[in-house]
Amino acid sequence: MWTLAEDVLNAAKRLGVVASALTPEQSAVVHRDIVQRYGGSKHDWPLWDGPTEYPAIQDPAAWRLIADFVHDEPCLLLWDPSTERRILRIERGQELIRVLDEVHRSEFYVTDPALSFMLCFNHHDFLIAGGRAATWLEARRSRQLL
Repeated sequence: MWTLAEDVLNAAKRLGVVASALTPEQSAVVHRDIVQRYGGSKHDWPLWDGPTEYPAIQDPAAWRLIADFVHDEPCLLLWDPSTERRILRIERGQELIRVLDEVHRSEFYVTDPALSFMLCFNHHDFLIAGGRAATWLEARRSRQLL
């Protein structure tokens, strides 16, 4: 059966990108913790659809900006758990963009293992940022408005 995670893992393998799936237990913990940190008062998905106003940029190609923030640090790629429960770890964050360029991109989230930031590219073509990434995206957005 085709899944988003399998699609990404297969693309990563074809491209020589080091990626792996977290265990189901690890994935459940990350889903629980990220929704508590970045979700609304109901702690529900989608994370961007709540009382917190996260900075955002609307552009169909905005997801490519993620590489400018994650650089070469490991990152986690995840989806709303009702869509895909597995979470993937990409060892070099910049390579995530190469992989995503090769796969179906439904709404997805990127964070680091410490969950210190949240980046989401949603089905409305918004790149949305929380945590450490909020200041970065706000600065990018301000530069675009000049």
